[in-house]
Amino acid sequence: MANLIFRTQYIKKLLAYKDIDLIKVVTGLRRSGKSTLLELYRTELKKLGVQPGQTVLLECHLCSMNLIFVFVQ
Repeated sequence: MANLIFRTQYIKKLLAYKDIDLIKVVTGLRRSGKSTLLELYRTELKKLGVQPGQTVLLECHLCSMNLIFVFVQ
């Protein structure tokens, strides 16, 4: 993940809802950085003490729709 632009505003927003038991949905145009944002979010979670085994990243490519899930247990 070299040369990435760290999106502080978006990461802060995701972290604000980290401990709330609701599904968080990241939407945007195709190739707008949604996957990258979630990878950055996982990196931040690890810095906060979430173990790597507690997050799961699933990428689903269905019918021109790209669904990416990050599960934190």
